[in-house]
Amino acid sequence: MATPLTPEVMAFAVEMDRAIKANADVAKKGDTWKTMDNLSLLGFMEDNAQELILAATVDGPDPDILRRAVNVANYAMMVAANNGMLAIEGLCWLCGAVEPTRAKLITIITEKDSPNGPKCEPKEVLVHPGCHQDMDV
Repeated sequence: MATPLTPEVMAFAVEMDRAIKANADVAKKGDTWKTMDNLSLLGFMEDNAQELILAATVDGPDPDILRRAVNVANYAMMVAANNGMLAIEGLCWLCGAVEPTRAKLITIITEKDSPNGPKCEPKEVLVHPGCHQDMDV
């Protein structure tokens, strides 16, 4: 099963979400990134990565580090989402990871308690490619 997010990951995810929402409000275009091609998104990511490198290599903490790091992560997330690698809901039954859309639906046999003793029932579950590669499914 999935473990709770670390405090750093949770804080960073909150910053990513704030940036996505702020940019959508400013542009009044909503989720236009969903129709952008990979090269455009990767170009924006590369620009922000270069700015992050500059901000992270100056003497003293630069407040631009967080903004640029968040932008890089958001562009990477957009590329992953636009290529069907993220699911909005669902967890891998085997490892608890968020399901990519290429997840495979498999049927497992579960054992449930009943008044007449254990009862086996089929149950459909999702597993992501990394987990089901070594399974006979």
